[in-house]
Amino acid sequence: MYVLASDLIDAETRAEYPLLQKWAVARFRGIAATLISRISGRFGRPLPLEESLALSSGDSERSSTWLVSSRLLGLQEYALLGDADLELQLRLAAVELS
Repeated sequence: MYVLASDLIDAETRAEYPLLQKWAVARFRGIAATLISRISGRFGRPLPLEESLALSSGDSERSSTWLVSSRLLGLQEYALLGDADLELQLRLAAVELS
């Protein structure tokens, strides 16, 4: 699994500058949309949601998965809110089908 983008907004920063969280979430969604578009342009439409890879679970995650030869290619938008710190990541993984 590769982490393509990552951001951590600590609790103090979130409290003092609440717009940073909104900006970061919107920016990560924009990056994810661009990646989904580019990957779909190369490998076609993603699989249905129920066939998506679950790379890991957090407080919020969204995955898109493509069938590429004998592998699943998964892109996950991941968010974890722990101790009021916010962690955002975009993750990419290829999983061999058995």
